[in-house]
Amino acid sequence: MCSAESLDWPRSHLPDGDSSKPSEIAAEESFPQQVARILSGRTEVVISPNGQLLAGVRSDGKIAIWDLQRREVVRLLAGHEQPILALAISPDNRILISAGHDLSIRFWDLQVGRLTHQFAGHSSWIQALAVSSDGKLLASGSGDHSIRIWSLRTVSSALDRIPKPLPEEVETPEAPRADKPPRRNPRDPRHRWLAKQKSEEALDASPTTNDSEKPPKSGSTVNTAPAPSGVEDKVPKFSSTTLLGHTDSIYALAFSPDGQFLVSSSWDNIKIWDLATREEVRTLTGQSQGINAIAISEDGRTLVSGSSDRTIHVWDFPSGELRFSLKGHTAGVSSLAIVPGSSTLVSGSWDNTIRLWDLETGQPMRTLSRQPSIIESLSISPDGTTFVSGGWGNVIKLWRLPSGTEVRTLSPLNDQPANLY
Repeated sequence: MCSAESLDWPRSHLPDGDSSKPSEIAAEESFPQQVARILSGRTEVVISPNGQLLAGVRSDGKIAIWDLQRREVVRLLAGHEQPILALAISPDNRILISAGHDLSIRFWDLQVGRLTHQFAGHSSWIQALAVSSDGKLLASGSGDHSIRIWSLRTVSSALDRIPKPLPEEVETPEAPRADKPPRRNPRDPRHRWLAKQKSEEALDASPTTNDSEKPPKSGSTVNTAPAPSGVEDKVPKFSSTTLLGHTDSIYALAFSPDGQFLVSSSWDNIKIWDLATREEVRTLTGQSQGINAIAISEDGRTLVSGSSDRTIHVWDFPSGELRFSLKGHTAGVSSLAIVPGSSTLVSGSWDNTIRLWDLETGQPMRTLSRQPSIIESLSISPDGTTFVSGGWGNVIKLWRLPSGTEVRTLSPLNDQPANLY
């Protein structure tokens, strides 16, 4: 293991000008603890499908829920014991789903702000979530190179028939060890100084086979993930279909609007999966580094992908024919979002900028003022008038579209719940 001093520590990406070296932060920490500390600065954001709520991850492990009309925090959700790497909200606006470094996927009832379900199955951290447009399926992508497809119908019906436990009634299980992180992207400033560190053995968490499910097609397996201890009597057991084919970590997921396809991205390629057969139908290549972000247009005819090689590829979907590439970012592209009802693409990057592009012409529209931190995530309101950016170190900003005017900076650590639903 090389010393922290010999690694390229990205001081410019630390919040508030912090220039601490890893050795100054916690020289005695184990490798997984170091990774967890680095990831704690990541800020995921997602706007609810009805445009009323915003969920954002705080560095203390809590999830803040804002009322976007009042622009104040109305809930704080606590439960994850390690950094949260992905968020999603169901189309009916009832369920917030979170996942991350502790290997668990957790379901929160947004109407009352309580944890209702949690389950596991992946053997490495979970860094991608996506919900189908009909709300029936959840896809999760992990550092264990696998994608799992879960049914949400059981979860939705359970919200109606299972009494909501008070937070103290739910025994939070001990988080599984995430001792073997996936390969780190050398161009990712979050991981650069860890690039030469050694990882330990991954947790051997092989789920049992559910024989009642339909026999899997080639390239997929069907598994049943056990419910965590302490909540067996409160939640049903969950089954999942596992899609195998990627040879590295899954970075991003997206369902097609018609529900026919799932798109996944990894270090070296993009895969398109037929959801009816659970089979891979196409692999797209051409970007030379990790593909961190993908998005599909509202009409289902355009796929965009953002890479650590600083490019954005625009593809015809689902044929996979490359239309053109967008270039302009000076560091890796970390996040993408297409404005509903328009041809405008919003991209976020590790170069601390947000850019707007015209997907019809392939021309840049504007670059928003340089931000104080790298951009980690983007989410756009359903009416296309507002978007939110999540930056390194809990920097969350609200923006107006199509002007790109900054409206407000939210403070997830300082804002406290003003009132409850």
